[in-house]
Amino acid sequence: FDDESDEVLRSRIKNRLKDPARAMNVEFERGLIENISTVHSCNIVFEDDYVKVYVRTYNNVLDEETTQKVSEILSYFELMGKNILISIARPHELTLRIHYTGNESPNRVEKKIYEYCACLRVGDDISRYDLKEYLLACGVDIKNINIYCDNYTKTKNKYYPVVYLKEVVQYE
Repeated sequence: FDDESDEVLRSRIKNRLKDPARAMNVEFERGLIENISTVHSCNIVFEDDYVKVYVRTYNNVLDEETTQKVSEILSYFELMGKNILISIARPHELTLRIHYTGNESPNRVEKKIYEYCACLRVGDDISRYDLKEYLLACGVDIKNINIYCDNYTKTKNKYYPVVYLKEVVQYE
């Protein structure tokens, strides 16, 4: 019964959804930062009065322009009284040994594992379950997979995993 037609209402709702609420939506903020052309991935961590942002860039350098763009995206947090600290993320090297059963060639399994690891973001860990799901979703013919890490420690917020495969072994 309003003056607003159904079509105008739909249009208003669609326009509203184009600009989601930004308040404390960490994944949205993370996505905005990762859309900066120099940024590979990032992690946002809240600690007391600080918002710590760990940024991984494609050239492993955090320049002034990128820092300024990140600051602009997170300006809401400054308005809320938080201090923003932006720093470069560091690599965390992991050496893996992969043992699996299935009919897939070790070369294809290795290639797909590297693809999975290339998608990991700052603060992510290697998950055996997620890795297996990724391999299956890619059509890799495996039944079981065991991941052994020679130097595993849970990655902290400011690190991103860099994976080296020591061996990929197929078992019957």
